[in-house]
Amino acid sequence: MDAEERTALWPWIVLVIVAPVVAFLSVGMQSGYCVDAAPGSGAESFCVTGPVLGPGVIIVLAFCGLLTAVALYRIVRIAIRRRG
Repeated sequence: MDAEERTALWPWIVLVIVAPVVAFLSVGMQSGYCVDAAPGSGAESFCVTGPVLGPGVIIVLAFCGLLTAVALYRIVRIAIRRRG
């Protein structure tokens, strides 16, 4: 493998590693709220949390999946070209 092929390969390898990490972190984000009761009212304060799974997260997941697929395709193409 010459220097040009090595230079062409490493950005795709980095993308294969980074895109799934970004997707994982976007699903791992939490959202929530707290409700405080007035003193002496007899009610209890409470908090609710949960994962953020809105349309933005779905778009990020789709985009990261697409980037990973393209990067894997490019890595395979470079490997085939190197052998052939």
